[in-house]
Amino acid sequence: MFHVPRPGALFILCGEVDCPLDGFTAIVTWCPIRHHVFKRKRIANYLFGDFGPSDEKGKAMDLELHEKIDQYLHDESRSNPRLKWAPLALQQVKWRLSRYCWLKECLRKMMREFNSTSVTLSSDKDAEMVAATVAVAKEMNIPYRIGSGALDQTTNILYRQAPYGIPRAYDPWWFFALRWVIISLSRPPKVFIEIYGNLTKLPKNFLVFRLARSIGFLSALKKKLWRMLHIPQPEILVDLDNTIDTGLPMLIQDSIWSLFSSDERVLINHILTRFFDRYKARILDQAAERVRYIFKVIKPKYYIGATDQNDLNRFLYAVAKQEGVGTAYLPHGVVWESYLGKKWFDSPFQPDRVLAWSLSSKEEFEKMKWPSLTIRHPQFQNKPQTLRSLSSNRAQWKVFVFIPEWYGVSLAGREDCAIVDFIEIYNGLRTVGVAPENILVSFHHSPIKAAMNAKRQGFQRLQDELGMGFKLHTIEAYKQDRFFGCDLVIIGAITGILEAVASGIPIITFGMGIDRLGVLKRIGLPHAYNREEIQQCIRTYSEDGARDAYKQIMRSLQEGVSLREIIV
Repeated sequence: MFHVPRPGALFILCGEVDCPLDGFTAIVTWCPIRHHVFKRKRIANYLFGDFGPSDEKGKAMDLELHEKIDQYLHDESRSNPRLKWAPLALQQVKWRLSRYCWLKECLRKMMREFNSTSVTLSSDKDAEMVAATVAVAKEMNIPYRIGSGALDQTTNILYRQAPYGIPRAYDPWWFFALRWVIISLSRPPKVFIEIYGNLTKLPKNFLVFRLARSIGFLSALKKKLWRMLHIPQPEILVDLDNTIDTGLPMLIQDSIWSLFSSDERVLINHILTRFFDRYKARILDQAAERVRYIFKVIKPKYYIGATDQNDLNRFLYAVAKQEGVGTAYLPHGVVWESYLGKKWFDSPFQPDRVLAWSLSSKEEFEKMKWPSLTIRHPQFQNKPQTLRSLSSNRAQWKVFVFIPEWYGVSLAGREDCAIVDFIEIYNGLRTVGVAPENILVSFHHSPIKAAMNAKRQGFQRLQDELGMGFKLHTIEAYKQDRFFGCDLVIIGAITGILEAVASGIPIITFGMGIDRLGVLKRIGLPHAYNREEIQQCIRTYSEDGARDAYKQIMRSLQEGVSLREIIV
């Protein structure tokens, strides 16, 4: 049990505690559901995520952080043989460090606002939260206490989900070489492209390139056989690590990372040590040797990646460039162009250019100094459906809410936004008369079971603890029946916006990050940040305005060249 501190103390409540909560200057809850439960009980409290940076400040911090991490990883690769492949770890470092810096920004702001004389963190279960609290308390010369209580489950663990995409299982050399010689004698492709769900119609001379299958065919075949026999298979390879080993030898050089604080350097060192414990330099060298052989035998003109910062594509960009193969990045969905970071320097680990979905997206990439080309995305070349009308009887509306989430681990976002935003959306819809049973909800799919379970549990708690009557649908059901025949879609910054537009369904965009999507620049879709703005968007909805916006979006998606033309 905690002692009740003197006035001026800050208490950060991470979960259930067995101590009285009176006597604190301020109680800050980690979980938005607990925050609202306390409000219903008239217990004054603040929400941790509300202290995060603004959109503009967070975006600027994203750019600065990306630039530093990428530059310093390149510096390490040039000076440390063990870290010759260090730039491959950009996503692992960026995601966890972004979240850690976001925690520190929240803590600094709340300690300043409450003029804290001490801070108590109720749980030691989140290593990054503990480290951030200790670091900021020391920085501000404030006494601190760390408890051992429970930790409420967050609904988003994206910052721990940077995948390990480079395989470590290889075919015997004779089998590998023979297989690719046979492929080269057929009709070899001119373009290798990374697979992704939004791109199914490919030109004939394109080949979906799966690295694991390309250099480890026998291993991939064995896994397929196991799946056919219903033998459990491991999930996509992610670390899900949430520890910080402060006792590790320093793999990184303080002189390179000097602009980061000592606690941040400890986290960076921990992440890179884990990455290179998995990927020894010789393992990556062997994989590179096999990929170089494929490129020499097949002689493709391009390799196109669908994700820009993960280890797999950075690896393939680098090897392709060694063999004179062009490289490009075709975003797998609508993206924050600025999240790619500015192209400050030439690097083998970066694509030569970006293939943008629209002219406005191309312009945003070019502001970041990236050579860019507008392409016509095959998914959006059919004639769009006519915009549906909204009836005046809102009680009969079916509304599909595709939850706004922390899609990119960004200092301009917040990891609890799925719950925070949905509470606002739900209450806004109920105020204008939409029946709770007509509010259908789904969230962004993740191949990681732990991530999906965290989301489901969060929304189950909304139903159980806050009495919300919505219907939760799986992503599988959504794929079979897009938008479930709903009258209105409320959606965050994802590709589903364009799918809804092409389907002619009225939409309202919601939450942070919409203004960072180049494809929607200067379009004027209805947008809301809170329940009052949801009500305003519905009450002032203009069918003519929506129709004009949809025409602009579809026109922009049909500009540029086809994928086939990029290799001419």
